[in-house]
Amino acid sequence: MWAAVRSRTADDDALVAELYRRYRVPLMSYVLRLTAGDRQQAEDVVQETMLRAWRQAGKLDLTEPSLMPWLATVARRIVIDDKRRRSASGTSIPRADLARVDVDVVNGRTLVTIPV
Repeated sequence: MWAAVRSRTADDDALVAELYRRYRVPLMSYVLRLTAGDRQQAEDVVQETMLRAWRQAGKLDLTEPSLMPWLATVARRIVIDDKRRRSASGTSIPRADLARVDVDVVNGRTLVTIPV
């Protein structure tokens, strides 16, 4: 499988194109489960996973029969990091509710009223 790509190890783009062709569907299926069906987030994670594969192309072990375990691990870590980043930034307010948020300044303090 990797013979054509291996002969052109300097061409990392060929490697990533082959990775994408071969693993996009199973990786997307896996990431959709990790993201609770959020297709936009899953597409972003798959894209970031492929970008990281491109950056690490010279370090990938092409003697392995499948790179899916490596790709799945990278994707899972991206999802975990995204969840941590979101929880660290606090609770987000849906866009539809932003128009109903009242902001007042009282005695130099900002008060935000969020309708429930």
